[in-house]
Amino acid sequence: MKTPIVIIAIMLCFNVLSQAQTTPNRGKELKEQAQNSLSQKDYIKARYLFKKAYEVFAAREDYPQAIECGIKANGFYIRENFYKEGFELCRSMDQLVWAGEQKTKKTLYDLRFLITKERLQMYIALKNPAQAKLQLDKLEETAKLAKNDSINEDLLYTKTNYYYTFGLNTQGDACFRKLILQYKEKKNYELLGKERVNTEAPQMPPNKMFLISGNNSGTGILQNIMDANGTGLICETEADTIASAISSEYGHWSDTLRKAFDHDRLSYNRRTDQEYREVKRIFLAVLLSGTPAQVRALIPSAENGLFSRQLFYYMHGIYTWADQFACGEIDLDEIFRSIGRDWQLKLDILKEHGIHTLRLTDEQKKEFNALFSDLFFRSDIANGNEMRSFIARLAVNICRIMSTIAMLRVLEIPQPYQLKSSDRYAPVPDKEIPTDNVKDGIITRWDITITPEDFKAVLGLVKPLYRHATHILSFLPSSEIPHRANADRDAFFDALGDEFTRTQLTEQATAMGIKPNTALSWLRRLVKKGLFVMKEKGTYVRARVCVC
Repeated sequence: MKTPIVIIAIMLCFNVLSQAQTTPNRGKELKEQAQNSLSQKDYIKARYLFKKAYEVFAAREDYPQAIECGIKANGFYIRENFYKEGFELCRSMDQLVWAGEQKTKKTLYDLRFLITKERLQMYIALKNPAQAKLQLDKLEETAKLAKNDSINEDLLYTKTNYYYTFGLNTQGDACFRKLILQYKEKKNYELLGKERVNTEAPQMPPNKMFLISGNNSGTGILQNIMDANGTGLICETEADTIASAISSEYGHWSDTLRKAFDHDRLSYNRRTDQEYREVKRIFLAVLLSGTPAQVRALIPSAENGLFSRQLFYYMHGIYTWADQFACGEIDLDEIFRSIGRDWQLKLDILKEHGIHTLRLTDEQKKEFNALFSDLFFRSDIANGNEMRSFIARLAVNICRIMSTIAMLRVLEIPQPYQLKSSDRYAPVPDKEIPTDNVKDGIITRWDITITPEDFKAVLGLVKPLYRHATHILSFLPSSEIPHRANADRDAFFDALGDEFTRTQLTEQATAMGIKPNTALSWLRRLVKKGLFVMKEKGTYVRARVCVC
């Protein structure tokens, strides 16, 4: 009976030895498979394989290889906004490094630096400057203790990125100049000769600008937006600056402006350097002023797509001279700078607390739908389908304005992010946030509401913005119908309200400087189209639309 036992023991020992020999190869195989998946842009599979390789190397106590694979897996978590999983992986890597330090009896500064840097990247992606600064301070402390030139150089790059991301351009420029100085102190890259093969070329950090020039090429505007992580503002006092740039040989970025409305993904591929760049979402704002002729150059027709994505405000020309010295010594530039600084403080607080989502009540949703349904019906009668897209996107813009107003109201509440706030309009954690995260104070998404007064005020912008847009539409070439709605006519009937008499109509026309016969002609035309109906002799009411 002893022989089988010995044989079984030998077989078990052989099996263990066999597994011990194949485990290191398994980690290497997983890593290579992950690299292949990455080259094929199969990011989900690459993330999974890097995570598995991390686990294998961790079990083997191969700390550098494990952390390398863990960092790469975490990069995909950031890419897909899986921050909870990313933070959990960082905690696991921290524990692994700590165990390694206990076993080797030395501090693994280089690995600690990489994990802290990964946390910093996540807080930067979450737009959380307070937590990001804590991680940056830890990086600096680690770099000082490490006394490693490579780590110090990496720290400078990281600090430059941090400062530019959060708009601290002065500090970012200082770090960038220090990087350039370091390269000059080493050697001029172009004079290295054959050694250039073994030397990594210095990489310019992204040129992050919040204000983006409208006088730009197609690739230039893409690069500006991508360098700024998809955020920017184009502000031009002459609309034809952009119109000329778009129509130039190297322009044609009207599609970029259209994509910006829906925060679409942007990408480009350069064949020369085999450079591919993309940004998942863009947040680009455009503020322009110009004459009607400049509008025609920028927006050739209502079907262009740019028309429906803009909000317009038409200003009358100067009819009388105004006193040019009445403002006294008011420094308008300082007033706007003060407003900007105040807004920056508010924006920092909002970023620090993550994503805010506006939630309307059922009554507010009903009122919103009723207003836009009525406007859609009226516009269809007056303009055919030329204004349909504008009204649909006007609804989006109105929701964005409501969100902004609601967030500003949140900041008026004392300590708004306390979970037990007594204010009914204080933000509350999103329902999808896990209970454990709420208890630990890890809340990255908040639900906010808008007060009835603010809701009414923002809805009050809908009809004026619609009238201004129809006035701008009259400057553009007609794509469908020969006669368009008159903005003065819309304003006239809005002033009359939902029900009026023939006498009230003529009195209102006289008050607004409109000929009574013109007003009566408008009324007959709109009655014929079904926009108004005669309730009784001499009395008219606006047709209503059912919102189902």
